[in-house]
Amino acid sequence: MKDQRSGAPGQTGGMTAVLARFIVEQKVPDEVLEAARGQLLNGLSNLMQGCRDRDFLQFEQAVRPHLPAGSIRVAGLSFRTDALSAAGLACVAANILEFDDTHPQTLIHPTAPVLGALLPLMVGPDCAVTDVLSALAIGTEVAVRLGLALGPSHYERGWHISATCGAFGAAAAAARLMGLRPDPASHALAIACGMSSGLVINLSSPAKAIGMMRAGRNGLEAALLAETGMAGAPNALEGRGGFLELTSSAPEPSVALAGLGAVWRGLETSAKPYPTCAVIHPVLDGLFALRDQIAEGERAATSIEVEGNPLMLVRADRPAPATPLEGKLSLQHSVAAAWLYGSASVAEFTPEALRDPEVRALAARVVARADADMAQGTARVAVHLAGGRTERIEILHPRGSVARPMSRAEIDEKCRELLLGADRAFPADAFIALCRTGTDRTDLRRLLDMMGTDDA
Repeated sequence: MKDQRSGAPGQTGGMTAVLARFIVEQKVPDEVLEAARGQLLNGLSNLMQGCRDRDFLQFEQAVRPHLPAGSIRVAGLSFRTDALSAAGLACVAANILEFDDTHPQTLIHPTAPVLGALLPLMVGPDCAVTDVLSALAIGTEVAVRLGLALGPSHYERGWHISATCGAFGAAAAAARLMGLRPDPASHALAIACGMSSGLVINLSSPAKAIGMMRAGRNGLEAALLAETGMAGAPNALEGRGGFLELTSSAPEPSVALAGLGAVWRGLETSAKPYPTCAVIHPVLDGLFALRDQIAEGERAATSIEVEGNPLMLVRADRPAPATPLEGKLSLQHSVAAAWLYGSASVAEFTPEALRDPEVRALAARVVARADADMAQGTARVAVHLAGGRTERIEILHPRGSVARPMSRAEIDEKCRELLLGADRAFPADAFIALCRTGTDRTDLRRLLDMMGTDDA
């Protein structure tokens, strides 16, 4: 697919119409395309190991009897299914490790649903790496901007923003890659309004995966329905009784359009350095910084105190997690495992790590407090050592934040570990190089072949 779009879309009409023109007409700057390469690599690497994760395999076992037969195989799974189901499975696999990426202000995980919707389209005969990068960037931008327009009240009211806004990002990305024109792209967004869901209350349960599955699946379905001529309300996002009004107590549609095409808010999205809820990341940074300052023989801790923005406790106060998913969303387990093991990787959130008596004992001595004056993404950590002294640190900018994004080298190394964790014989270096430099259909075909993703 050749990208013949140029310039920025005009901003006449309502929010839905303006975003539709952006999806279709906007030329993606080189800087944004380069960032999308890192997103593509990080998303696909998460997907590859995610497909082999215990929680994903249990999810697959539960849903597989209800999936239709089809021609598409996702990341080497042993069965083929239809495009919509493939999109949903890919989204879940890319997100299941809690290691994908996050937009720090909104807490959206944009890449998993967007990439999920794109994957079934990527197996088509006319798709190139550069087409995928443009669609990934557009879908991410739409998801993030809608999240900003919804504001914090969307999450506070119980909507899981990665699933809700992820569906719009998926629809936008699919519409772009399919080459829809502005009117059908607008209809795709409108259709997605009636298909966007996911609840915070399910985040620590296996049902979270259903919300993510629907985000990737429904976004693709919305674009496909719009392509066939199905129409939706022209102001479905911003209108009276529209999506923003119904799911936010203080929506600001203008925020979604401010600087559209000139300022790319999706660039604020960063790969995650740890497979935990993002609100835990500054705490982990603080723990590792303190740990490096203390001699190995003096690290025995009697207790650990943590202070952070109230959102930290709202999202991650889980003193006794029972499953790996709960562990990734548990401040107490994350703190104890990180301090005792000296790392916070996939291995620290296995059933074995959750059962470790030392980890459980220290987790019970983690004291967490909320401080409303602290900014989101900051933390204060105090480790009380058995020798009697206390070490303290304050983290203002965690790794993975806008101020401290992971470097290209750090992302490549993280993805190498994920890819080899999925399969020690996987050609990780070649895969990383193709994500970083690939351009045409042949390059994309090679990526898909390496992943075991194809159509019959």
